Amino acid sequence: MAFIMKINNRTDCSNIVCDKTSTNSSQCPTDSHFVEDHSPLLRTSNDLSSLCCKPQGQCVCSTCPKTICGENSIMQIYRTGNRNTPGQCCDQFKCFKNSKQCHHDKKIYNENETWSIDQCTTCTCRAGHVDCAMIQCPIYTHCGYMYKPEDECCPKCG
Repeated sequence: MAFIMKINNRTDCSNIVCDKTSTNSSQCPTDSHFVEDHSPLLRTSNDLSSLCCKPQGQCVCSTCPKTICGENSIMQIYRTGNRNTPGQCCDQFKCFKNSKQCHHDKKIYNENETWSIDQCTTCTCRAGHVDCAMIQCPIYTHCGYMYKPEDECCPKCG
C-alpha cells in the first residue's frame, strides 16, 4: 500500500496511474446518469488512486419523462426504449394531430360530410379517413328499354 505524499499540504498524484477505460459522469447520454461503483475498494485515506483518480462506475437509465402529446393529438412510437441501454432508455415518438377532417383533392371535408368525385362515386369523411364507394344502380327486371342520361351514372327505364 502506498503512502500519501503531501507537498505543500496537497496530495501528490504525479506517480499514480489511473484506469482510463472506466466511464465517468461526463460520458453518460442525456437519458442516463452516472452511478459510482464503490465495490472495488472501500476508499480509505491511504488509497492514492481513490484520491487522485476519477471514481469508476457506469451509466444507468434515468426515469423517462411522461409521454404526453396534448389535446386532439395521438402519439406514434417509432423506437421503443430499452431500460438496460443508456442512450436508448426512453421511447422515441412523434405527436400527430388527431383530426376528424379529411383532405381530398386539395379540399377539406368535415366528419360525415359526403361529396361526389364523379358521376358514379361518392365519398364520405369518417374519422379523418376518406371512404369512397360506387353508387349502387337499381336493377330493373320489367323494363323494355334502358337508357343512360348524360351526366348520370345509372341507366333508366324508358
